[in-house]
Amino acid sequence: LSFGLLDYLPKPVDAEAVTSALQRATVEPQQAAPQEEKAAPLVGVIGVRGGVGTSTIATNIAWMLAHENGQRVALVDLDVHFGTCALALDLEPGRGFREALENPGRIDGLFIERAMVRESDNLLVLAAEESFENPAPGDPAALDVLLDHLRRDFGVVVADLPRSAVHGALASLTPPSRLIVVSDPSLAGMRDAGRLLGHLKKTVPQLPVTLIINRAGAGKAGELSRSDFERGIETKADYVIPYDPKPIGESAGTGKPLAKVGASSKSVATLRQICRAVGGDAETVAAAPFWKRLVKGSK
Repeated sequence: LSFGLLDYLPKPVDAEAVTSALQRATVEPQQAAPQEEKAAPLVGVIGVRGGVGTSTIATNIAWMLAHENGQRVALVDLDVHFGTCALALDLEPGRGFREALENPGRIDGLFIERAMVRESDNLLVLAAEESFENPAPGDPAALDVLLDHLRRDFGVVVADLPRSAVHGALASLTPPSRLIVVSDPSLAGMRDAGRLLGHLKKTVPQLPVTLIINRAGAGKAGELSRSDFERGIETKADYVIPYDPKPIGESAGTGKPLAKVGASSKSVATLRQICRAVGGDAETVAAAPFWKRLVKGSK
């Protein structure tokens, strides 16, 4: 019954019992009022360039939502070849991620539970380290099925998206969802942030977007100021995360989340603000898209 069976009949079975069971299985469910399941928030994190800290932000948001907010969180690393979310938590990826994407018909709660790696009672990770000879699974329907199950089984789903996701996976970010776009304050970062935001406005205009400038202060001689960056892309950044080399270096070298080794750092304080904004219920997640902020800011 817990797997979805409507009824069972112990032997010996007579015609009256079968008739009664069939009636309960066909008539009563139709008469019952349908109950709509509420999907958990899905937070996608994507970087405009490599090395801007996308996986660090995704991992730490998931960790803080699980450990500090007490929510049950699924962290999904969709880069099956180069993903680092599991590594950042000192975990060994399981073998079930590819199988789930290649066989969507097998995906159910039990299958997902076995495929995921448990960091704690509240944080489970779905990741892979595929051989370079193996192409990435490319069935978008499988990803939709997987995310749908995760959003019914968890309180929040955080997905670390590779940049290739702009070609298709963004369609899986159905409401309530939010996309976090991460850039560094470099000239190339400003250019690519503007290009990506323009693409999102055309392809998924209803999707709320949070723009983060990460690693501020890491390359002081060559980086843009916040005002110059915002002027270049003609919109405001939501958050600027300062570069704090000591806890960031310790986190990278020990496989422990930045929020754990640098709990009192300024960078973690900003990450906590982001968690409060993106990890809530549907009403909290469904904020105004970034281009509405742009129109407001230009008046």
